[in-house]
Parts: sequence; C-alpha cells; structure tokens
Amino acid sequence: MVTLTDGRCLRVALRGRVDYAALPRLRPMVRDIADTPHRCLRIDLSGVDFVDSCGIGLLLTLRSLVAERGGRVGFENHTPRVRRILERSGVAALLAPVMGCSEPEPLPRAA
Repeated sequence: MVTLTDGRCLRVALRGRVDYAALPRLRPMVRDIADTPHRCLRIDLSGVDFVDSCGIGLLLTLRSLVAERGGRVGFENHTPRVRRILERSGVAALLAPVMGCSEPEPLPRAA
C-alpha cells in the first residue's frame, strides 16, 4: 500500500518476502515510487518476514534513486528476523529511520 502524507512524505507498507522471486512484481513498484516527487519516503517493513540479497539490493537501489532526486528514505518497523538479516548483511543504512517526515496515518499492509 502506498500513501502520500501532507504532499511531502510517501509511505509504503511491504509484506511477505522481499526476495528473488518477488523481484518481478517489486521492480515496477520501485520505479514508480522513485519517479513520484516527494521529499521523504518511509518503508514499513513490519509485514516482511524474509529479505534475501536480491531484496536488499532492491531496497538499496530504491534508496539511491530517491536520494538522486533529493529525497530521503527510511526503513522502519523491522521484524526481529529482518533486522538480524540486515545487520548480518552489513546494510545499516536500511536500519536508520528517516528524520523530518510528518507522521503518516496508519495503513493496511500490501505488497
């Protein structure tokens, strides 16, 4: 589910697996999100139960694309399993919340 809050902050709630098998459905979403004008992007990972190296690569690509357009990305609400995967993978950038966004309304989770 994607929601725009106050015209500046975009929030995306992911669920399920963010892995090689999910790439065909996630890549177009990443392109669409990166092309949307916004100042900050918040990725809610509370519904994600697994991330593999392809999924990490996709999240890092999204972060880079948004940064190239002057935006910021924060990954939040990691499950303990996803947090361990990200920590062991050495991608601390995916653990840092984005600062300066207004608090969005709660969303239903979607992929």
